[in-house]
Amino acid sequence: MNGKRKRESVIAAILLAAAAMGLPTHEARGNETDQFTLPPREQFADVGPCFSRDTYYRLANLVEKTNNRIAEALLVQDEHERETRIEALRSPAHLADALRESYPPGFFDMMNVEDELRSDEMRKLFPGKITAYRTVNWIYRDVLLPVDPRKAVLLFQSSTIRMYGVMVGVDKLGHFHDLGHFYFKDYLNGRALGLDEAHALKRTIGTYTRGLISEDAMIGAWATGVAANGDLAANYAGYKFYRNLTEAVRLPGGMVEPLIIRKGHFLALNKHVGPDTDFMKPFVTNHMNEALNPSRFEWSMHGVINARLRRQAKEILAFYADEKGNPRPREWFEKTMEELSTYGGEDYGHTKIDPKVTIAGQCFGDEAVLAKSPEKSGEKPAEKSAAAAPAHPAAPPPAPSAAPVASSAQKPTAPSAQGNTP
Repeated sequence: MNGKRKRESVIAAILLAAAAMGLPTHEARGNETDQFTLPPREQFADVGPCFSRDTYYRLANLVEKTNNRIAEALLVQDEHERETRIEALRSPAHLADALRESYPPGFFDMMNVEDELRSDEMRKLFPGKITAYRTVNWIYRDVLLPVDPRKAVLLFQSSTIRMYGVMVGVDKLGHFHDLGHFYFKDYLNGRALGLDEAHALKRTIGTYTRGLISEDAMIGAWATGVAANGDLAANYAGYKFYRNLTEAVRLPGGMVEPLIIRKGHFLALNKHVGPDTDFMKPFVTNHMNEALNPSRFEWSMHGVINARLRRQAKEILAFYADEKGNPRPREWFEKTMEELSTYGGEDYGHTKIDPKVTIAGQCFGDEAVLAKSPEKSGEKPAEKSAAAAPAHPAAPPPAPSAAPVASSAQKPTAPSAQGNTP
């Protein structure tokens, strides 16, 4: 059996296991990730520009295809029908749906990225650098009993990548693209029901934070024992992204202009949206880092996770040291957790955690310093899974024409889609 067939067979088994537990398979994004157990930061390539580049190609294709349909609609003789069709094509809902369709379903979106991260072509673009990392001795190793069916969901560990200086799991891309879209559509439904902006958003956050299909239930705590605040933040950032297609939005770093603007009857990309402009950088924040913005863990996991945090304290503090290489104090981690509990002051559904099961709670003090090393404790040393690849199926090569882009995000042929031309 070749590698791809084997992977597909394993995926099928995972989805069957999810179905057996009552999880809807499209929503069963049980992939967990680990930003505690990492090699030195300088070994990572920063693949953030790849995220922006891939998004640019998808947006450019979206604008080109939409403009083609608008051109067809302009030929309609009946004025009312013509204007109705054009407005529908330019609507936030249509643009969000069309962009979302360019990505695979959330679980497979993540799996496709993992494949790209390990392709030979990507290795050549980032020689000698790690662009995807995971280890068998990760934070969730043996946290569940052998007979626990949720162990099947934990078989797929999401690699950690570095995007614009932020360490995030590949799973966050699935949350951003997929659940971000769910959030946005649910928000629009609330507005259509007559709710104001604040109440429509509050309803959406409640649904995906505490509802049946939420981090607190089927796609989080029930599936793996982990309710990830990093996932909730990625969902919310994705909602902001889809809303940003047609309107300015506020992100933790400030206001950002809409990605798509109108030019007469047609659409165009805004002037800041380009293949090399890093326009997606404001969406990538430490909210998605599950070490700095910790999850709520099932109580039975606390012992194993805390023991690992204490054993790895020296390496963890070294990884998150300041610019001069000095370990940060406990207070810095506590302050960071507090800051990341809101999205620049906005509620994104952050769930209350046990402060003891965190870096601040376990990596300072005598027991952390005197903890046994992994070798002495009988664990295998960390194994890196390193490959050169983009943050999403596109990477910035020396020349744009050499960019390996996913088939669903091919370069546009219409220069008008650029948006910065008359």
